[in-house]
Amino acid sequence: MSNRRDSRSRCPSGWTGYGSRCFLFVDSERTWATAERYCIHFSANLASVHSSEEYHFLQEVVRRESGDFSYVWLGGSDAVENQAWFWSDGSRFEYQNWHRGEPNNVRNREHCMMMNFGGEYRWNDVPCGNHYRFICSLKLC
Repeated sequence: MSNRRDSRSRCPSGWTGYGSRCFLFVDSERTWATAERYCIHFSANLASVHSSEEYHFLQEVVRRESGDFSYVWLGGSDAVENQAWFWSDGSRFEYQNWHRGEPNNVRNREHCMMMNFGGEYRWNDVPCGNHYRFICSLKLC
């Protein structure tokens, strides 16, 4: 708990701390690439997720800010090579929370990751040109 409190006090105004990172929910729908560029403007990236606890924290941020569990971009992509998923912040892709049957790359066009899909509110691969709200993640030094 002290870890969360420490990061909170070091986050920029409007950002929410968790662990060694700060998160910003952006209530503006953009494509995956324009969302990532927006985050980069703050020296951040679209959010990566590294544990179930962290995912539930991000879901709570989305619920608090938007009023529901809306679709939101995360920083996962397999655009370079199909089924080789990477986080845009360069962190290791170890934790996964895909909806049953996902990722399935329908019509070979689904290369970006969104959250809160299906009844269990998990991840889904979708076309990168879709427009969703998003979460930026800023690593604290």
